[in-house]
Amino acid sequence: MSAPDNPRPTTHAPSPRVFATTHAPTLSKHQAQPPQRRTLVGPALLCIALLMLTLTACKSEPAPPPVSVGNKGQTVAPKAAQPPDKAVPDDKVAPAPSKADAGAAADKAAKSPDKADAKPPAPPKGKLPAPDPKRLDYLQDPTLTQQDLIRAAKEALAAGNDAAAQQALETLRNTPELSGIKISGILLLADFYRQQNRQAEALTMLEALYRKAPVLPELTFVLAQTYKDNGRIPEAIAGFEQALAAQPLLLRAHIEIGGLNQQQGNQEASTQAFLNYERAIFKYSKILEDPVAHIDDKLKIAEAFSFLPDDRAAPALLESLKDSDPKVRLAVADALGQIATDDTIKAMETFAEQLGSQDPDLTRALQDAIKTARSRPQ
Repeated sequence: MSAPDNPRPTTHAPSPRVFATTHAPTLSKHQAQPPQRRTLVGPALLCIALLMLTLTACKSEPAPPPVSVGNKGQTVAPKAAQPPDKAVPDDKVAPAPSKADAGAAADKAAKSPDKADAKPPAPPKGKLPAPDPKRLDYLQDPTLTQQDLIRAAKEALAAGNDAAAQQALETLRNTPELSGIKISGILLLADFYRQQNRQAEALTMLEALYRKAPVLPELTFVLAQTYKDNGRIPEAIAGFEQALAAQPLLLRAHIEIGGLNQQQGNQEASTQAFLNYERAIFKYSKILEDPVAHIDDKLKIAEAFSFLPDDRAAPALLESLKDSDPKVRLAVADALGQIATDDTIKAMETFAEQLGSQDPDLTRALQDAIKTARSRPQ
């Protein structure tokens, strides 16, 4: 399954996969990457941003009607039939223009570009909220109360009790310490608001958090998604661009940028964004398949691939089931469970049968991944 240029909106229910915390995915020094930034969560916020949130890509715009070949690309309407000439008194006839007048008219025409050749105005540029003067540049340590609240929310989600989970997250939101656990809880709470058609409240809450929290790509991504929900497309594009610049493994941002630019009629920027997406998939697939690439890089790429809206990265993941490191093999098996379609599921089943008892841990991981893939809407 390939990601369409205009993916359809999808809605994802909250998942218990949101509470692990890691450092931001960044590649090792032998792969050229932007400077590292400390981020909040790997599977946590990416899951919130890419699976649980109502991650919608943009609706396609109808193609413009064809233009007839005419005067510089403009449709030329036939001239209406003229009535027979009538005699005009000599005193009503306009005098012929002088040479000076004709020259001035020519200069004016040369300075005035043809409207047909003028480019459409560029879409307005969006701006994100200005940071608070007291904005933190680090995350505070979580308190025991915050840990208890996030644990209670996790247990409530696992039991299907969304009301209890939301109540625990509301309490967590009001705790004073700005820790990673608190930010994770606020992002998940924003998802509850969005599911309840409280997009404006979610946006207000996330903007306030963005002003005070350190620069976190996952937080910026979710803020951009919420701008999109509220119809604020320029701000959404700015947010996705900022998140992607800080964390290149947030690959979904390419698709969002492409779709939103297409929605605004900026076809050149849209095409470039989708091209960047294709290039990123190719680049990280090669690193994942590289036998000498760093294990940490492979783990982060496998995690990033698990949140893509299509299985275009599946061939690289399937190949990496043969990786020499067992951690990588288990990570790619889990990623395949998140994105696999019918064809990929068949390949996983074949591999598991051939594997047999050679690697019991990987066999179990593949069986679990196949169950997960079959339970997902294709």
